[in-house]
Amino acid sequence: MKLILKIYAIFIISISIVLSNSFPTLQYIDYEVKENGLVFEFNFSSEVVVSFASGWYSETEWFYITFLNTSIDSTHIPEIEKSKYVKDFQIDLIGESIQISLKLSEAPESQEFYKKQDETKLYLSLRSKIPLFTTISPLQIKEIQIIPTEIEKPEIDILKRDNTIVTMGYVLGITFTIAGIVQEDTKHTVNWELPLGIGIFSGTYIYNKYFNSINKIPLENLEEDN
Repeated sequence: MKLILKIYAIFIISISIVLSNSFPTLQYIDYEVKENGLVFEFNFSSEVVVSFASGWYSETEWFYITFLNTSIDSTHIPEIEKSKYVKDFQIDLIGESIQISLKLSEAPESQEFYKKQDETKLYLSLRSKIPLFTTISPLQIKEIQIIPTEIEKPEIDILKRDNTIVTMGYVLGITFTIAGIVQEDTKHTVNWELPLGIGIFSGTYIYNKYFNSINKIPLENLEEDN
């Protein structure tokens, strides 16, 4: 009886070892950054079943992946390249399953596990809510290019306004002066146009000569000072 129990125990242990060794072993992990998300590639030592893969996202920015009936080589644990899209990762062997934790910069909107022709490779597509980056076509680049010769140097609005004021001042000064001279000849009323015209003309001249010149500094000189 004891001999039968020993044989049965050895048989069970052998079967367990064989089954554990038959599980696909995760050997390599890589990912590619797409405009609308990330695509991960998981390479196993043997054929892996898509239905054994699952994943879910936590609000802590971690995305958890579980591969049932799989294993990893403790002497060669796959590495994942960190980037601004995948900020951190962790790989654990829990019983007969592998759990991979990925800390992502953007929360995925949807996920999909799929396979291609190679049965030993499993892919995970994580689509983001917003584009990770924007691709600009050569035509769009050409449209947004600015040709230096087409850039006109801005004019100073203050100088334009000051020139208008000076012109109006001279016109008003001359107008009132002439009216005052004509009024001086008649002497029927108090002559206020002549002194007003001379005052406006003189004030405009002083303003234009000593104050308005400040605004006449060339724009190139202003750029050099900055």
